[in-house]
Amino acid sequence: MPSVTKKHTQLCRFIILILMFISACKMNFPDNNSQTQNLKFQNNHEFISISPLITSSGFSINVPRDWVALPSEKETLLKNAIEMAQDSPAFNFIKAYQSINLSTLIINKVQSLKENFLFLPKEYYSLLQSQFESKEIHQAEFSVNSLPVKQFIIQTNSHVIILLYVGGKSNYQLKFIIPNEVYESEIDKIESSIGTITNIGEKR
Repeated sequence: MPSVTKKHTQLCRFIILILMFISACKMNFPDNNSQTQNLKFQNNHEFISISPLITSSGFSINVPRDWVALPSEKETLLKNAIEMAQDSPAFNFIKAYQSINLSTLIINKVQSLKENFLFLPKEYYSLLQSQFESKEIHQAEFSVNSLPVKQFIIQTNSHVIILLYVGGKSNYQLKFIIPNEVYESEIDKIESSIGTITNIGEKR
């Protein structure tokens, strides 16, 4: 019985931590002009998984090497938390991965077909600032493999959050949550992973 209680407590702590980042990412994008760039992410196969995640609508990504899918119990709790949240836009949970040092990737499908990231609320940037109590929020727009991407990088006291919205036939959200102390050792894997993103039908 004590082991069951301990397991339940660990799951609760995991969900509370993830919910902190979910609730903080009800984004609005800022009115200032962000630069659009064509960036080439390094694509080092030593840093990524051999087999990609491929969704039924054609989105694919090779996740960082040695990041594994969450156990089904944690994944179910996370899925329920994301899909029951009163977020705008709404999301369908796809998959989540985690490294041994607790770096996390959450992949969601946006429940909107609006183009040019118009599904994001207008007050998004200021909302991020207030929820994370951080001025270290950097944004950019660029393309990866001919796909439009909008990126927000948030620096907190404990984590770096890299939030990506990827356009295409369907819109997707990718959320990398990295503890500050392991950021340097994980960033090459993350950049290589981002460089593998594809999304069939970039033009509707």
